[in-house]
Amino acid sequence: MSSIWDLVSPIPTGQKELSDYVTNHYEHVREAIGKNKDYRTALETVISRVVDKYKPYLGGIAQRVGDAGRAVGTVADAWLLTGDIFGSLGGKFLHMIGQIPEKLIAAPIYAIKTGNYLDATRNILEGLLSYVPGFTAVDESLSRIIKQRIVKDIVCEFEKEIGIYKPWTSRLADRLSGIYSGVKDRVGNVFRPDYDPEMPVHALA
Repeated sequence: MSSIWDLVSPIPTGQKELSDYVTNHYEHVREAIGKNKDYRTALETVISRVVDKYKPYLGGIAQRVGDAGRAVGTVADAWLLTGDIFGSLGGKFLHMIGQIPEKLIAAPIYAIKTGNYLDATRNILEGLLSYVPGFTAVDESLSRIIKQRIVKDIVCEFEKEIGIYKPWTSRLADRLSGIYSGVKDRVGNVFRPDYDPEMPVHALA
């Protein structure tokens, strides 16, 4: 377990489990495969490619030490609830020491080799916030962040593979497309001191 979030909402790393996870959590992927069975093979190919890309960055000594540090931090948070402030602060210190290899070594290496600088930055910022007593759970761990990236890349690559990929700007435009429908012309929304509701709009221009 990399963080408490792995108990609440686990993310798999096996190919079959990832296939099930993606189809269960992304409706458009499930619908595409339902319409064309060949897309199942495309999805499996994409999963294999993406997992091979990120597999070297999962696990490792730095992340295992980080996991141990988070476990100590969680216990320290529990001590805080009992009123043992000094015990809690001591545990948080050990928690901080345990995070150094992950935040200062593993995360930067991952960012440089994969180009996912936002993932590494998020991991470091979560770590900084988790040092505050009671906030250990904020740090989801580098391992979990990489798993989330694997899922995102699988969906993105699958969309490209079957020709339905859209950049986030286009998806945002689609969501906003219907918001301003049926809006009056600006002239029709302007009221003047001599406004007469019976007066034709063109007479106000």
